[in-house]
This record gives sequence, C-alpha cells and structure tokens, in this order.
Amino acid sequence: MPIAPTNKPESDEDRYPNLKPYLFHGLDLNIPRKGDEANGTCPFCGRENKFNVNVQNTLYHCWGCSETGNSAKFLQEIWKFCLGETPISRYKQLADDSSLPDYKELKEFGCAYNLLNDKWLVPGYNHDSKMTGLYKFTRIKDKRGTWVSKLLPTPGFGLHLFNLHKYDANKPIVDICEGWRDGIAWQTYVNMSGHFNERSVISVPGTNSFKPQWGKFFAQKEVNILFDNDHPRMNKKTGKTESPAGIQGVRKVASMLASMDDPPIAINYLCWNKAEEGFDTGLADGLDIRDYLSSGSS
Repeated sequence: MPIAPTNKPESDEDRYPNLKPYLFHGLDLNIPRKGDEANGTCPFCGRENKFNVNVQNTLYHCWGCSETGNSAKFLQEIWKFCLGETPISRYKQLADDSSLPDYKELKEFGCAYNLLNDKWLVPGYNHDSKMTGLYKFTRIKDKRGTWVSKLLPTPGFGLHLFNLHKYDANKPIVDICEGWRDGIAWQTYVNMSGHFNERSVISVPGTNSFKPQWGKFFAQKEVNILFDNDHPRMNKKTGKTESPAGIQGVRKVASMLASMDDPPIAINYLCWNKAEEGFDTGLADGLDIRDYLSSGSS
C-alpha cells in the first residue's frame, strides 16, 4: 500500500517569498503561473488588477494611481494610508478591548486599522529612529492549541522598537515596557502625571528581543525596566525550575546596557510588590503594567 506524502503542499508564500510582506498585510494577489508579475486590486486607489508586484525583486507599481516602490516602502505607505482611514470608533473599541484608559494614545502610538484584512497595524522603528517595521495584531493558535492574541512582525523585516518617534534625547529618564499595549498604557499614565514629564517611554517586542544597536537611546540616562510579573516555570526537559521570563529579560537588558561604551547612569527594574526577587507569586502570573493600571491600583 503506497504511503501518503506527509509534507504540506507548498504555499504561494513559500513559492514566492518576495510576496510575503504584501500577502501578510491582506493584499489579494493573483499569483503568476508564468512570468514575474503578480497583480491585484490597488490598496491605495482601489483600481482592480492595476497593482503589480514583481515576484523577483519585491518592486510594486500601480497603473492606476502610479504608486510605486519596494516592499519596505509598501509597509510605510500602507501604514500611512490606514492611519488616515481609521475612524475614532475603531480606536475606542480597541481601547475598550485592551483595557486602555484613553483611545487617543492609540493613534499617537501609530496604531492603524487595516481594512484589507481587518487587523490592527502597529509601527516599529529601527536604531536610526526610522519607521521600517510593521506589525499585525491578530489571533493565532499557541503550542497548546489555544487561540491567543499576538503581535506578529512582517516576514523578513525583523523586530523593532515601539514608540521611538516620541523619544526625547533631552529627557533624563527612559522607561522600557514589555509589549506595545503596556507601552501605550504607561505612556498614557505618564501623560496624565505631570511630575513624570521628564521621561521617555519605549517598548520592546518581548523580554528576550533587545538588540545591542538600541543601546544608544539609553546612554547617560536613568533606565527603568518595567517587565511583567512572570512566575518561575518548570522546564519539562530538565525538570528544573527556571527563572521567570521577565527577570531573565531584565538581566539580559541590564547586562547589555551596562557593557556599553557609553552606559546608562543607572539601571533600575520593577520589583512587583517590592519583592526582592522582582516577582510576586501572590500576584497573577504575567500581570503587567496595563493590567495593574486598569485595575485602579495606581
């Protein structure tokens, strides 16, 4: 009896990796069986079959509105376009869903609603403070098969910092939050607390994502690392209890910053409930700044 193949059929994204940024953000492209051009409806002018993407070099061109560029420019342009088209009602709904106190900060943060795939977009910035990354907020299944909300980077564009467009080099304090929504919640709180106006708020994609080239934003600053209240976890392979992800992230970031040629003048980190270990098992596992502020504990 012949054995059925176990490999999944090759997807269009696998066959044409240069199309991934476009497909990832909702473009419905007609994939070529011959030739080098995929085409579809232009997301900017709405003209059908006028938006062409070269599958070899990522260059796009619309024969209707003359919009043109590569995949990097596409991320910038689709973000700006969606930012201008997102109604206040969308921001209010996301603020309610995310337990955020002020919907206005969502727009200030750069969040935009993408009608092409009904997903939220969140911009990311590189070490030159340029918007070169675009994230998609969606729902996926985790390793346990549970549906969870997740912020995913555009394929091929790596990880980026959040809220860097509001960074002020003249301010002496920089707060580092874990995740975009924590950054929005903390930035809102900072805005509402006049005595906190001497600080910038920056968010990292995750506790283990910090890059050395980001270090320059923290030189000669007082740095506060505000990571989640993660509990210790049992490693199923070794049977040993490991340090919480939040504390591991704090150690990594602090070590990288302290070893810089021009390090911060001080590095502090959030100790939940003033616990010496930095985490408190009496509080919920994974409790974060956003949870804490929305609970009214502030």
